[in-house]
Amino acid sequence: MDRTYTYVELIGTSSVGYKEAINNGIATAKKKHATLRWFELIEQRGYIGDDGVAYFQAHLKIGYSE
Repeated sequence: MDRTYTYVELIGTSSVGYKEAINNGIATAKKKHATLRWFELIEQRGYIGDDGVAYFQAHLKIGYSE
């Protein structure tokens, strides 16, 4: 079956690591869109605090079907 997808673009964050930042972003998207199908990691980056890395950022595209 042919499908059409819509996507949202967001940035998930975590103080633990990139995997957790991705999962936090997906969890946020799931609150508004129940039929998530895929994600694309566009960019990884982080915020540097006084003691080193303060939190990780994962810039995502998350696709869902209507």
